[in-house]
Amino acid sequence: MLKKSFYLLITAIMLLGVASCEKLTEDTEASGVGEHTYSSYTGITLGTEATSSYASFVNTTDGEAVAETNAVSNASNIDFGFYFQSKHYLWAVDAHPNLTETWGTKTSAKFMSAGTSLSDWENIDDSYFTTDKQGGEPSASSIDCTTPQLIFFKNAHGKYGFIKIVKSAQYSGTGGFNYTTEMEIKIQK
Repeated sequence: MLKKSFYLLITAIMLLGVASCEKLTEDTEASGVGEHTYSSYTGITLGTEATSSYASFVNTTDGEAVAETNAVSNASNIDFGFYFQSKHYLWAVDAHPNLTETWGTKTSAKFMSAGTSLSDWENIDDSYFTTDKQGGEPSASSIDCTTPQLIFFKNAHGKYGFIKIVKSAQYSGTGGFNYTTEMEIKIQK
């Protein structure tokens, strides 16, 4: 009798444990808690090409801003650059032949205005990284980034992401065209 009670107690504890795990899993998924499948980078400031005061290129895999002098040796990791030509633009490396003509590797990022509004930046989660949600496949080799906006992009590795343009401005500094753009990036891992 004692042995039977012991087995019943063990069975009841195991059933309660399974029921608790199922409940925890449901709550975790419902509340959005858990590991995201994207990375987020903030505080990225780029200067136009030919400036010595700011980096002009971005590696979206690690959120690193890369100076022109280091970009050639890291060309396979560069996703896009910033330039000023009557407006502020982000451009794919393979779309700007004057600056990158000597690069052995030229990656190809594609851009479009996001189907998600700027005010939704904080709410972006894994479900936003779809062409259905954003209104299509990014296809432009460059994009105007003059005003605060969200840009949907695809890097050379096939990963989708968002660029939040915080602001673009003229600054006082040395070299080239003295313009900057501040941004944040969210990209699939």
